[in-house]
Amino acid sequence: MKYAIKTWATLIVIGASIVAMHDISQAAAPAVVGGTNPSTDAATVPPGPVRKPIPGDYKIFPGIMCAPIGARTQDFMVWSDSIQNNGTVGLDVICPLVRDNALNVDGTAALELNIWNELYGVNFYCVAYSFDKYGVQIDFASAITGLQGKRSLKLSVANSVAEGYYTLYCLVPPGSRIYSYKLIEYLSTDSELY
Repeated sequence: MKYAIKTWATLIVIGASIVAMHDISQAAAPAVVGGTNPSTDAATVPPGPVRKPIPGDYKIFPGIMCAPIGARTQDFMVWSDSIQNNGTVGLDVICPLVRDNALNVDGTAALELNIWNELYGVNFYCVAYSFDKYGVQIDFASAITGLQGKRSLKLSVANSVAEGYYTLYCLVPPGSRIYSYKLIEYLSTDSELY
């Protein structure tokens, strides 16, 4: 009996140490937009769907992952830092988006493209799509700029379905580039399991 109590006491001390270590490691996590921290605000979150992105739980893709489509694919140049339209007319690209949260139905938290628009007044246009697993469109969102130079296009798809997928389409003007794009998803993603 004395041995069992001592063993349980040791396990409680070890468990408390692990919890304390976890709390310390979580305290260093960056705050979410709005100044809240999911690790410390968990008890104050109201019931229902939570629409906060996990800090650092996003994917950044290089623009060179975008694939040109259509008849004039030879007009695209792939550089080490971007994909560029070297033609004289706007060209189409499709960019992959890896979905980490395969069960949510509230779309993406954010999607941002970092681009160079070569010509002032010529629109750089992008559309994000949400599809079910059989390719039926669920939702879309678009962003556009006619301003010249380095720009960020921001958009977010509001709806999705479990086991569906996202894609990104852009019409890239002559001389323009896609440097990178970022996808942020809502809770819960597989990163919470680690």
